[in-house]
Amino acid sequence: MKPRKNQAKKHYENNLTILFDDVHTGTSYLTGVGERADGRDINFMINYGKGLVYACITKNTANRLNLSRMDRDISHKNTLNTSTVSIDYKTTTTGISAFERADTIKNIHTSRNPGDFKRPGHIFPLIGQVEDLLTKPDIVAAALELASNFIDPIHEPTSFISEILDHNGEVSSIHDVKKFAVRHSLEIIKVSDVVHNYLQKKEWLEVIEVTDMRLFNHTLKVLKVHNHLYPSSFTVYLHTNTNDYSKRTAFHTECISGDVLGVNHECDCHKHLKEYMYDLINGQITGVVYRQKYNESSIPLHYENTIEQQLIDLVTNKMKARPITKDSMTV
Repeated sequence: MKPRKNQAKKHYENNLTILFDDVHTGTSYLTGVGERADGRDINFMINYGKGLVYACITKNTANRLNLSRMDRDISHKNTLNTSTVSIDYKTTTTGISAFERADTIKNIHTSRNPGDFKRPGHIFPLIGQVEDLLTKPDIVAAALELASNFIDPIHEPTSFISEILDHNGEVSSIHDVKKFAVRHSLEIIKVSDVVHNYLQKKEWLEVIEVTDMRLFNHTLKVLKVHNHLYPSSFTVYLHTNTNDYSKRTAFHTECISGDVLGVNHECDCHKHLKEYMYDLINGQITGVVYRQKYNESSIPLHYENTIEQQLIDLVTNKMKARPITKDSMTV
């Protein structure tokens, strides 16, 4: 029996993981990729997770299979209130066994015919979108994003999840979940980390204009940059006559009193645009990112960190790749 136990342990390590909702509910879920669903995975979920087994699907998949949301009380913030009518695949008998539930989940991913599923059944589809990670990150969006990393991009992701409950049927604490993860060689992934990785996968910045200008006999490249992650725009100033990209990029947010009026004692800015431009032409910094003022209090910190890193990458890549053009304007 021991070798078979080790094989099962390896199987779960490769096919299931734990997704911890550290953003909203503090609940942990076992999750796997829909097209890889296996009876052993479902059996493990039922025996050790103890919660219901859900399939996470996109709106496109729900429309394709004619699955509409059930009417529920959504006055409370429950991330699992987007379920459709429960279903079983057409070839199942009772539909309740672990292997038949796995067949239902796998066929949700591949089927294009609403008539392939019996209703009601034993799998509860939850409707979500990966894009929800930007506005209302929840367990469904996070599970879909994880699944999307293992399928062809042209296909809609499908995932399956089950809550991890304790022996009293209550939501397991993260302390108990960590012990559970060690015991079964399972990785724990936080929803906040899924959001962070999703942000890193996309290019949010668009350079909409590039010009050269002369400042005190130095040529600077000026980039107008639009941010598609949240409403903001930037002007990036680059010194074109340096090969040292290890120097820092300075970030400065528009300051009316200091930058425009020259009244430096009425703000908390360490420096103003004029001082940063002097640092740039003197070779003390690589570039200056001038940010227009916006309602920063409404922007999550990890959004700003992502954009800041992409701006640094943009500065480095532009300085390495773009030659100086002959057209310039003198200041």
